[in-house]
Amino acid sequence: MSLERVFVPDTLPTRSRTLRAHAGRFALVPLPRGEEGPLPEAYHSDDSARFVPAPYGFEGIDVGDAPVVDTVCDRALPEATGDGRLLYGLGARVLEARIGPALTLRPTAYVAPEPLRVRRKAITVTADGRWWTGGHLNADSAKGMIFRSDDGGATWTLVAEKLPGSVGVLVETAAGLCALAFRSALLVGADGVTELAKYKDEVWNVVVDDRGTFGFGDHFAAFAPPGKKQKYAALPLGAGGRAHVAATTHGFVLGRLGGLWTSPDALTWTEVPGWNDHPTVGRTRRDAAAVTRCQDGALVATDVGEVFFVRG
Repeated sequence: MSLERVFVPDTLPTRSRTLRAHAGRFALVPLPRGEEGPLPEAYHSDDSARFVPAPYGFEGIDVGDAPVVDTVCDRALPEATGDGRLLYGLGARVLEARIGPALTLRPTAYVAPEPLRVRRKAITVTADGRWWTGGHLNADSAKGMIFRSDDGGATWTLVAEKLPGSVGVLVETAAGLCALAFRSALLVGADGVTELAKYKDEVWNVVVDDRGTFGFGDHFAAFAPPGKKQKYAALPLGAGGRAHVAATTHGFVLGRLGGLWTSPDALTWTEVPGWNDHPTVGRTRRDAAAVTRCQDGALVATDVGEVFFVRG
């Protein structure tokens, strides 16, 4: 394997950026949670090798001089959807931008489903343009719910309720849309859900491919071939923090505070040489803020805005 630094920002950001991808295009965007004032500069890449500034802008939205733009998903941060949108919140509204040279935030038709009864925790849009949202009952976070919308989020249909935990992640996989509800991974259809896998602890990421189903929690990875029992393994911890994982053509890349690793099977992990060599002045380590798949490997964004390419 090899590690190559492909981007360093001109100035260090005041807060982390995250990396999102769709159809071979990439956006390095700041995390705007709770921040007031102009949104800082983001970056765009058409080839994963060269990142150029991609300033934010607003279209058709009266935001004033200091908009507070927030994230719409507690765990996924600015959501990257199956059809290439980035979703953000502005008060009760949901805004969208397309990954491209300019990240222009536009209004959507989104209206929250049953806002007095349901707390939203996740939103996504699948490749067919259908909107989905998940969360839990306001009165009981152990009872998850999923809704779908065929008109851009203007009206909603209940797909499933009384799920085994709040739905905090909705992610499109090779098997279809998956929902993560506490310790369960659920395959979501237009009219209901089926259990894909159940884990020993809370799961926050799932990958489904022709080998089977991979689930990732804070401290474990689990793999189950079709029709067979799950195998568990501990994740490398580094200096702790949330682990970010991407599936590649060669296996998996995992990054967290102070460490970066690769694995062919999500069960055995090898540290990437050079990750903590020559960190930013004043720091003793590199912290991974996001990992996403690209051609022949993965891109890894650090908390200070650097981007690295991991090959193999």
